[in-house]
Amino acid sequence: IDDRIDASGFVNGRKTNVNRDQEDSSGLELETSFQLSPSWLVRASLTDFLAMPESSFRESKHLASLIINYQRENWWANLAGYYNSEREMPDPNGTIDGYSALNLKTGYLFTPQLNGFFQIKNLLDNDVASAAQNPSIVTPVPYRGREASIGLRLDF
Repeated sequence: IDDRIDASGFVNGRKTNVNRDQEDSSGLELETSFQLSPSWLVRASLTDFLAMPESSFRESKHLASLIINYQRENWWANLAGYYNSEREMPDPNGTIDGYSALNLKTGYLFTPQLNGFFQIKNLLDNDVASAAQNPSIVTPVPYRGREASIGLRLDF
């Protein structure tokens, strides 16, 4: 990343930013997909960061995901599971545990531009928290629990 802009805190009640030099990261990523039949698709990915910029200490070094997708005529459904390894918190708070979660989404394609869907995020209602991006917040920020929603998507 060249010339990254980073939050540096607050001065007189205003958020301030600072320009940073170049930062580099390196790692390995593996992604694959299998079309099991005309209706079934399985996708999987693994990511392992070997080196990360110092500013990325709040990010997971190991990631994984598995998505199973089914489609029949205008109906579709997918189950997506993912894993994020532990993340660091600003001193002295240590680390936030790694976590895994499942999301379920199903829908119907009314037209090529319009589909309706029902989804459940965090299907297993796992307790999950994240490191805040604001450097002044030093405690984990909890995610929502299980969350269900229904909607329409219009592409134009």
